[in-house]
Amino acid sequence: MGSGKSKVLTYENGLLVLLGFTFGIVFFERNAIGPLAAYIIKDLSLSQAEVGLLGSGLSLAWAVSAYCSCRSSCSRCARRCPASPPRS
Repeated sequence: MGSGKSKVLTYENGLLVLLGFTFGIVFFERNAIGPLAAYIIKDLSLSQAEVGLLGSGLSLAWAVSAYCSCRSSCSRCARRCPASPPRS
């Protein structure tokens, strides 16, 4: 069929690796608030409730950005987005 060489490092695979690393770093950053709460409270003079709201805000921002990126990607390829409510 061809030369027998497998193309592992293609553009698509490189993009997937880059997006995977980015997803992992952002996920780690979002979850790092819990273990670092004592330092955040001390350095920024925040209460525990404010640190909880900070973590909740990051999680909410994560969810909203995922929803918006899903909607925009589905609108580009003219398909129904699986995250959208069912049509009546």
